[in-house]
Amino acid sequence: MLFEAQNERRYDEYERQSHYAIMNVKAQNAKKSIKASDLFKRPADEKAEAELQVGIEKAKHASEWLSQFEQFSGKEEANGRP
Repeated sequence: MLFEAQNERRYDEYERQSHYAIMNVKAQNAKKSIKASDLFKRPADEKAEAELQVGIEKAKHASEWLSQFEQFSGKEEANGRP
């Protein structure tokens, strides 16, 4: 828990420094346009990534289940309406 908090503080500092760098670059050369994410992008949270994968699997399962019904099979009817 303490290690995670320390990493978050470090990432916050990196983001802060990237914003300062952007302000300096913009002040020096207004012709170039860069974003904070060009300098630093916070690593993705492993828990959030795992939850995303679970959600994707649930969505696939639901889609497969719905495809068994004629309305959701993706086939068009004879009169041209979906």
